[in-house]
Amino acid sequence: AAPPSLPARLNAFAGEMVQESRAVLMAQHFLFRDPGTFVRLQLSLGDKADYLRSSTTPAWERRYRDLELLLGEMAERFRAAGVPFMLVLGTMHAQAALSVLRETPPGVDPAAIGRRMAAIASRHGILFADTHDAFRKVPQANRMFLPVDGHMSAAGHALFADALTRL
Repeated sequence: AAPPSLPARLNAFAGEMVQESRAVLMAQHFLFRDPGTFVRLQLSLGDKADYLRSSTTPAWERRYRDLELLLGEMAERFRAAGVPFMLVLGTMHAQAALSVLRETPPGVDPAAIGRRMAAIASRHGILFADTHDAFRKVPQANRMFLPVDGHMSAAGHALFADALTRL
């Protein structure tokens, strides 16, 4: 294969520089602190954010079918070993940000993934825990996550742990 052209290499270099830029990282940090901005950007990610949609896409239907198969096999092994099996769904940053908004955008349901996973778990006798309700009750729940990378902050982990101990 021929090496990339100079314009293609320059474009790739510029893209890499933007991704590595501290200024871009800081801009994202401040932009993502606003739940409305964060949610708009998340929902624009297509398939990556479709777990937040009220209606399920074909790609997410395949994921749920795969999950059902895997959990079914795992549940059989756990039962055979006499060990209880619990599936825990941790709240995602986008779900927490949606709980802060006054109005959920049309076609969006941050609890849909939890209901779907709960139904799958129930069909296989698996205990299920969803921490979404605990985060929904916290004012500014989006602050329980690091703005740019979406990981839970220390306060978010504490809330997550507390939600699990209250089951």
